[in-house]
Amino acid sequence: MSAKPVSELSGKELLYRHLGHLQYLATPKALRLTERDDYETQRRKCDWLARGEKGVFKPDQLIKRRGKHGLVHLGGHEELKAAFQKRRGETIQIGKTTGRLYSFIVEPFVAHEDKDELYVAIVSGRDEDVILFYEQGGVDIGDVDAKARRLSIPVLLNEDEQKPSEEQLRELIGDLGEKTGMVTEFISELYRVYKQLHFTYLEINPLVVVNERVYLLDLAAKLDETAHFLCSELWKGRGGEEGITKAFETFADKMREHRVTIYVRRGGPNFQEGLRKIKEVGERLSLDLHVFGPETHMTAIVGAALGVRPMPEATVEPHATGRFLLQPERNDLTSPVPPPLTTNGSPVKKQRTGGTVRAEGEPVTPPIEGEGAAVGSEGPAFDGAAIGSLFERGTKAIIWGQQQKAIQGMLDFDYVCRRDCPSVVASTYPFTGDNKQKYYFGHKEILLPAYKSMERAFKCHSDASVLVTFASLRSVYETVTEALQHPQIKWHNGCVSRVKRE
Repeated sequence: MSAKPVSELSGKELLYRHLGHLQYLATPKALRLTERDDYETQRRKCDWLARGEKGVFKPDQLIKRRGKHGLVHLGGHEELKAAFQKRRGETIQIGKTTGRLYSFIVEPFVAHEDKDELYVAIVSGRDEDVILFYEQGGVDIGDVDAKARRLSIPVLLNEDEQKPSEEQLRELIGDLGEKTGMVTEFISELYRVYKQLHFTYLEINPLVVVNERVYLLDLAAKLDETAHFLCSELWKGRGGEEGITKAFETFADKMREHRVTIYVRRGGPNFQEGLRKIKEVGERLSLDLHVFGPETHMTAIVGAALGVRPMPEATVEPHATGRFLLQPERNDLTSPVPPPLTTNGSPVKKQRTGGTVRAEGEPVTPPIEGEGAAVGSEGPAFDGAAIGSLFERGTKAIIWGQQQKAIQGMLDFDYVCRRDCPSVVASTYPFTGDNKQKYYFGHKEILLPAYKSMERAFKCHSDASVLVTFASLRSVYETVTEALQHPQIKWHNGCVSRVKRE
C-alpha cells in the first residue's frame, strides 16, 4: 500500500463533496494562497474576505501542531494580510526539519467555545478499522491514545456489513446532550465515506459543533494511492489536467510576462483527452506550451527544457489505442526503434542475464529476500536471477476485478513495447457471469474472456503465470489464497486496497 498524505484543504474539499447531503455540515469557501500571490488581488476574489469578515490564516503543507508552533493567525483584513506578509517564503524549523512556507489557506473564523470542540479520528489497522473519539478536542487535547475512546470495526468481506451499529456509536460518543444525534449520524457517515474513498488515516481536530452546525476546523488525512483505479472518479479534482489547467488560468499573465516555457509529458489511461485539454488551454491563453505523449521518454523533455538536448519529435503519433482510432494512417510499426544512448551518445551494449536484458557493465541487483521465492502450494523455489523480472516479453496474466481502464492501459503499454500479443489473456470476478469484453490492441479490436470462476480462468489459460489483483482489503486474502492453489502462479501483485491486512 502507498499511503499519500493530502493537504488540509484537499481533504476537506473531498469530504465536502461526498458528505454534501448532510445539511448541517458547514462547507465554507476557503482561499488558497501561494507565496507569490498578491494578497489584495486574491482577497477581492473571495466574497467573505471582500466583505471584511474575520478569518483564520495558516500554512497548508502537512505541518503538524501548527497552533502550538504559532503558525495559526486570527483576525480581520489587516491582521490576515500582515500574517501573509510575514509568513510568505519564511524559512522555519520544526524539530530537525527546516523548510520554506509557500502554501497557505484562509478560512472563515467560526466563533465557538472550548466545550464545542470534539476530537474524531479513523485509522486502518491490519485487520480492523479503529474510530477514536473524545469530547474535549482542540490544540490542548494532549495524549489522544490515553484519552480517546475506541471503537474497533473488524474487516469483513461484506462491505455493507462492515459498519458500526447505533449502539456501538452511542457507547463511543457518550451523552453530548442535544448534539448526540447529530454527532452520531456524522461519524457514521464519515466512516462510510472513509471506506468509499479508501482513506487510510483521517483525523479531525477540532470537530466543532455549534448552533446546530458541524465544522471541520482542522484535518489531517492519507489516501491509499494504489486505489486510483477504484476511486479516480471519486477523487477527481485532485491534481491531473484539471489542476494544471486551473494553474495555467491563474498564472497566465505572470507566465507570459516572464516568458515561461512549459513542457508537459503524460501517459497512462486517457492520456489523449488530458493532453488535448491542456493544449487547448495553452493555446487559448497564448502560452509557450509543448505537450508530449507516451511516445516520448518521461525524462526526454527535461534535457530539452534545459537546452542540453534537442526538442523531442512531437509529430510522431504515440503507438496507443486512442491515436490509432483517430488516425490509423499514422500507424507504422515498420519504423526502427532507436537504441538507447549512453551519456556520451553511443549506443548502449546489452547483455542478457537470467532472462533480463541489462546494459553492459550494469550490476546485477540481487533479489530482495522473499521476492525470488515461488508463490505456490508446492514445487521448488524460483531463483531470483532466473526469473529476472515480474513481466518478460512472453508473460501472460489474468486480472482479478472489473478494472477495464487498467486492462486497456496494460494493452496499450504492450503495444508500445512491441509485444507480439497482449499480456492480459483474461479477467476473473466472482460477482459477474462469464462473458466477453471488448478492448483494443493497437488499432485491432479484441475480445478478452471474463470468468466468474478463478479456477476456470486458470484452467482455460494454463499459460498465464501472473495474477494482477485489484481486490479490496475485504477480499484480498481469500482472492490471493485461492490463486496460490494454482501451481502455475509464480507471482501475485497489484493489490489495490486501503491496506492488505490479512
